[in-house]
Amino acid sequence: MQKNKHTEAVYRLAFAAMLVAVSCILSFGKFAVGPNVNVTFFFLPIAIGAMCLGALPAAAIGAVADILGCLIMPTGPYFPGFTLNAVITGAVYGIFFHKRKPKLWQIILARLVLMVVVDLVLTPLWLHLLYSTPLVWAFWVQRFIKCAIVCPLEIVFVLIVNSAVYRILNKSDNTKK
Repeated sequence: MQKNKHTEAVYRLAFAAMLVAVSCILSFGKFAVGPNVNVTFFFLPIAIGAMCLGALPAAAIGAVADILGCLIMPTGPYFPGFTLNAVITGAVYGIFFHKRKPKLWQIILARLVLMVVVDLVLTPLWLHLLYSTPLVWAFWVQRFIKCAIVCPLEIVFVLIVNSAVYRILNKSDNTKK
């Protein structure tokens, strides 16, 4: 019995490490939508970790992936605020997605929470602290336009990944019986 718990822990750790690696790779493929506004697929492995492992492991995946991404391919100075954004992303996805197949409204709600907290509040604050970017109305309009373009895409991607993950999980549950 004890061996099974250890084996499961090793599998969970290996799966989390794989998601960190994939997240680091995906973070390198960013493209600019405007000044100080980049789009990546960094969030997808974090969302998968949230679906399969829960909020705390997904938050850890986000933190480790952010730190490793900054070490491997820095795009500026390391700033812990962006790591906090990744932690919050994992925690929010974990709260909404873990141990259930989230419905479309849950995916939308999770993304809206992240849009408000991370994209519209924390990221502008971090950019202001790091680069003295002015916190003016025009900056938030630009961020909101970015969110209006990117959020629906992220919702669709999470929905697609969610369906694939749960098909795989259901097949693996059926083979264990």
